[in-house]
Amino acid sequence: MKILLVDDDNALADILIQQLTVQNYVVDRVADGETGWSYASTFEYALIVLDWVLPSLDGLQLCQRLRSGGYGVPILLLSSKNQQADKIQGLEAGADDYLVKPFDVKELLARIQALVRRTSTEPQPILAWGNLCLDPISCNVTYQGYPVALTAKEYALLELFLRHSHQVFNASTLLDQIWSSDEFPSEATVRSHIRGLRQKLKVAGISANVIETVRGLGYRLGTSPTDIPPTQKNNALSSAERQAQYLASLVQTWQTHKGESIKRWNYLKTLSQTLKEQGLNEQQRLQAKQKVHSLAGTLGIFGLVEGHRLALQIEQLLTTATPLYPRQIAQFQVLVTTLGHALDNPPQLVSWTEDTPHLPKILLLDVTGAPYIQQLMALAVTQGLEVDIATSTDMAAEILGLNAPGDNNLDAIAELPDLVLLNLVGRDNALDLNEVSLQLLLQLMATLSQQWPQLPLVLITPQGDFGNRLDLVRRGAAMVLEYPVSPAEILEAIDQATYLRYRHSKIMLVDDDSHYLDKAMRLLKPWHFQITPLANPSRFWTIFNQIMPDVIILDIEMPGINGFELCKVIRSHPQWQHLPIIFLSIHADPATQSQAFAAGADDYITKFSQEDNLVFRILNRLKRYHAWCNQESALLAVD
Repeated sequence: MKILLVDDDNALADILIQQLTVQNYVVDRVADGETGWSYASTFEYALIVLDWVLPSLDGLQLCQRLRSGGYGVPILLLSSKNQQADKIQGLEAGADDYLVKPFDVKELLARIQALVRRTSTEPQPILAWGNLCLDPISCNVTYQGYPVALTAKEYALLELFLRHSHQVFNASTLLDQIWSSDEFPSEATVRSHIRGLRQKLKVAGISANVIETVRGLGYRLGTSPTDIPPTQKNNALSSAERQAQYLASLVQTWQTHKGESIKRWNYLKTLSQTLKEQGLNEQQRLQAKQKVHSLAGTLGIFGLVEGHRLALQIEQLLTTATPLYPRQIAQFQVLVTTLGHALDNPPQLVSWTEDTPHLPKILLLDVTGAPYIQQLMALAVTQGLEVDIATSTDMAAEILGLNAPGDNNLDAIAELPDLVLLNLVGRDNALDLNEVSLQLLLQLMATLSQQWPQLPLVLITPQGDFGNRLDLVRRGAAMVLEYPVSPAEILEAIDQATYLRYRHSKIMLVDDDSHYLDKAMRLLKPWHFQITPLANPSRFWTIFNQIMPDVIILDIEMPGINGFELCKVIRSHPQWQHLPIIFLSIHADPATQSQAFAAGADDYITKFSQEDNLVFRILNRLKRYHAWCNQESALLAVD
């Protein structure tokens, strides 16, 4: 079965060709859309695997041209574009399936098999000739249950004859069906492979002639004999062996093509060094975007997770920031430099999902251009933080939306960084900022604390005495660090101040009021918790044991079983004595609250009056719970 692969990434193409060949596909590969059009118009293929971003004619345009010309062969579109709108655009262009890079090669192979089965009029069960069996799904050939080792060409020949048992194939037809277009075999090559196939089948124990020669016409499948019943024997490689083989092929292919990725990175590095003086014209931006897009796909396939993530951030920056202002230039330079280090990492096996985790966002405000802030930015990027930098209070105010004080809806909150770091330290020997800069920063703090009180502020100051700390805390600081302080210590403080270690914690929300469940979920959404709402308390125990939440939020009055009873049931289990339980109820009277705490609650919040504090009280409970879990783990380790 022949597949046309249209992709300009040599490293990715090599990996795909290797894996497809193992599955006995014959692969033609071209590197641009126009050549892909020529091949698809000239040769016959069972399927086309097509990249979106291609030179001369992109994958989307090629797909549209093929479909408008009545080309009905299945098309699988590959792309790093992972937005829903991109997928819809690809499918509307005529693609039969859409796979986001980076992807698991096993998933790609499964999708290819599904597309081929969907469009094939041929049956897909095991093909048999007596006790000679060929399984098109596993690509295994057996005789009487024992494996028969064939080359890819021998397998393809046998499959073709088994599928078309009454057809005679001449050498020219076999060349077109079995050999790729970049190979130039003669009819003698066909005879040689037929002879090799016959010999291997004879060694396997088949005395009859499986492939017959029809003089003057070609070859056909022989008459099937009556064989003894087969015995079963599993010759499949173990999962660990297959993974080891695949990793070895990744390492070998990466070593072969690593230079191509370094060449793309060198282009980005040279560009980053000239940005301040020369800027970035549109042609350079598009070229850089195409190179980093290809780089992201390559690094993802080879399991270089950090490099893939950094390349995606650079591509996003080149897409959204036009033109590049000083703060984006600084980001670009740090990302490119860090990406260079990531290219030294070895390939690894990674199970990719399309739902990429949220990158915590940090805004650094530094009006002095301090070198250690640049070091901090580089270290933060390597640890998975999305970092933005502002070099003036006006720039910071624009990023934080402080110039539009009425815009405090959920969409605006979602665009905010997770933390703002202010540098109050002067440059070089002058540790104290000049008075004008200091007052502008303090004024920004006041405005920020008033409009976005939930946004943590971390300050670096040359004066860490009690009086200065008190003044800064009153102005809204969540944490004050005294200079000198290392970038690693600053990142640890950021982690503590933002509760970043607790995002994606599992929250189970139990309330029979579906409208209030929706409201609570909207309230918690910006914090990226994994929320499981439950309106039917009778299903509580089943769902609880499935998700194992980190925090439970309970209403009191619910049908069948109330919140107090649910709380007692949880506390009756020794394993859940310390699991945080928060009551969220309309009852504000002390007696009800006392009853909740007596049942085992850790906190009590009144609906419609105290729910603004819900997030922070959840985070505080998570902090205490994780501290207890860590303490228990340490004790067990000692024992």
